[in-house]
Amino acid sequence: PTAPFISSGGRADMVSFFKNDEPNLTLVAKKVGFEFELGTEDYRAIIYNELIEKKIPKGTSIIVSDDSAVWQSAAQLSDKYPMIAVIHSSMDPGYYELSKKYNQYLAKAVCVSVRTKNRLIEEISNISCEADVIPCGIPLEDYAAIDGSKIKSNDLINIVWTGRLEETSKRVSDITKIAE
Repeated sequence: PTAPFISSGGRADMVSFFKNDEPNLTLVAKKVGFEFELGTEDYRAIIYNELIEKKIPKGTSIIVSDDSAVWQSAAQLSDKYPMIAVIHSSMDPGYYELSKKYNQYLAKAVCVSVRTKNRLIEEISNISCEADVIPCGIPLEDYAAIDGSKIKSNDLINIVWTGRLEETSKRVSDITKIAE
């Protein structure tokens, strides 16, 4: 931004988190003002479209986030840049609303669980693309115990949960099922 966003609360902007000297990273950004933060979805999509068309080679896939303007932009450019949706939550209706709205433009949907894939197919019975599930979780057998021995699937292990204890997106009630 040309000035800190009102909603930033004084926090650093996202661009400052990336190092310019990383060889495998190309940062594509533009200085924007309050009209970007406070403006319309259409305006933000126009800014995204301009950046993509000027800086990104045609044929590069666009993986959309949960920002509706990003979905709009990717849909508008989907004839030149394949649009890939990542569905992160089976509980957040936003992903499914955007997927339904932009269904015809999707080249692929990537779901973080079988549950999210099933809900996606349930919500969009005529989904226009293939939906895949990516591994989400940690195979404990690949890690060593504190004493250096390999963990086996039937071993008793201690798990420490760090993060938000929220049912809708984290399904914390599953923790007790896992522990049984």
